[in-house]
Order: sequence, then structure tokens, then C-alpha cells
Amino acid sequence: MPNFQLTKEILQSTLQLGERIDTLARDTPLIGQFPHLNSLTVMGIISDIEAPTGCTIEDQEITAEIFETVGTLAAFIHQKNS
Repeated sequence: MPNFQLTKEILQSTLQLGERIDTLARDTPLIGQFPHLNSLTVMGIISDIEAPTGCTIEDQEITAEIFETVGTLAAFIHQKNS
């Protein structure tokens, strides 16, 4: 599965976006755009990345930059999935 599609599916599930998922583009901001994106949902997103990719994400890898946009999160997933 392409990383952008996986990213959208993870966000849809974790943030419960419903049909709003179709409006997400690579440049869609995450931080500040979704009020329910908090430390608990970030941990859910990280867990949802680890499961299908089989990777392990260390605490020090988790930065605000990863969650700037849908595209930066997709790039992180691509890096971990490579």
C-alpha cells in the first residue's frame, strides 16, 4: 500500500475523520488543524504505523515536525517502511 494512502487511513481511523478524509492533501496541516490531535492520539498514530510496517519507532524519533502536515507524516512512514 502506498505510504500516502496508509497515512490517510491511519489518520481517518485515529482522528475519526469519516468522509473528511477525502479532503486531505499532502500539504494539509495536522498540528492546529485537528483539536483532538493530542499526545494520546499521537501515540495511537505511532502504534498504527508500527503494526502494518513492522517497524519500531523510538521515543526520540517522535517530533512535532513529523506531524506538521499529512505529507510530512507520509514521508516519515515512507522512511520507516523502507
